[in-house]
Amino acid sequence: MKKIILILIFLNSYNAMGAMPILRISYDLNLKLSYGIGIFITIEEDPFTEDGFNGPYYMYSKSIFKKSSSHSIGYGGGNGWASGQLGVNFMNIKRSDNLNDTYWGVEYNVHPLFLDLKVGLMGKQPFERISDLKINTSFGLGI
Repeated sequence: MKKIILILIFLNSYNAMGAMPILRISYDLNLKLSYGIGIFITIEEDPFTEDGFNGPYYMYSKSIFKKSSSHSIGYGGGNGWASGQLGVNFMNIKRSDNLNDTYWGVEYNVHPLFLDLKVGLMGKQPFERISDLKINTSFGLGI
């Protein structure tokens, strides 16, 4: 818990420089109950947005009950009440026999107000058959 508080203080100190923290707690079909922490770097002076923000982001999600985790990197944008992110994710899922399954995929996150909705598709590495595909979906709360 102390590490999370220190990371939040660190992320908040960069808010004046265009960096915003990403926080979420959600139920993921693969990670189950999980929390996420990340950073969103805003790009200033962008001619394609009016009163909005956009830029790259990085997100780390960890399962609360299992030793599974996910890393996401991509590009997102939004305005004061909604945002969205399109990215690539890398997920390690711990199986019951203590082995890890590794997945790579794409995901799209939507954040209307304080809700967090994600949908995506991942492929197991190494990809050998169609059953190695997994849906990557979650819903929860976040900013």
